[in-house]
Amino acid sequence: MDTYKHILVAIDVDLSSQLVLQRAVRLAKAFEAELSVVHVGDELADLSEPHPKFQPVFWYDYHGLLTQMNKEVLEHFDHSLENIDYPLKERLVKFGSISDEVSTLVEEKGYDLVVCGHHHSFWHNLSSGAARLMGKCNCDMMIVPLFD
Repeated sequence: MDTYKHILVAIDVDLSSQLVLQRAVRLAKAFEAELSVVHVGDELADLSEPHPKFQPVFWYDYHGLLTQMNKEVLEHFDHSLENIDYPLKERLVKFGSISDEVSTLVEEKGYDLVVCGHHHSFWHNLSSGAARLMGKCNCDMMIVPLFD
């Protein structure tokens, strides 16, 4: 059996991420692999700065909004990682589509296993980020079922 050298775990910043993290840590320990963690936030994926001529009042402080949202996401992300009992090689926060961002990271950094969660609810099954990621990711994946 091949061993994994560098595992990437993709987490959301909610309580369900703890189960996904625990599984990834267990695998990293078993394979003595490096472990990196990424949160891909789609909160800002559809926000783009409008042309100044058409700028509504809402966008008056676009960069301030981005800074505040980034700060809040980073605080939640750091809180999610407080109790990990394994060294992390990298902590990454990306914004956009999980399938695009994680598959790009796999290509750029050479991860050989991606661990992520999948919620088993009607709405999550309609637009599963894990399913889209499976179609784009060029390495092994472990999908941890999360029940609401």
